[in-house]
Amino acid sequence: MSRSHFGMCFAAIAAIILLAVRSALPAQTLTSDKFDGDLRACAAAQKIELSADLSASIRQIYSGQGKSSFSDSTKFLSRIPEKDRLEAYRL
Repeated sequence: MSRSHFGMCFAAIAAIILLAVRSALPAQTLTSDKFDGDLRACAAAQKIELSADLSASIRQIYSGQGKSSFSDSTKFLSRIPEKDRLEAYRL
């Protein structure tokens, strides 16, 4: 898989998250259930097997830092355990 494909996948998840956040009320963030559902839907659409560990890591980042954690791919990936970074990047 090429780097450009990975970049497009990451851009897709970022776009989904941003659209979901924008559709929420201005002072609200996604609920953890909604975020988890959107994450799973994105993984399924990209044919990525979302492990429980990776899902938990991403949810923890989101709950602790909010949408700002996803604004920079380098910063986001640095917060993911090394063993899960490739799959996180694919998302």
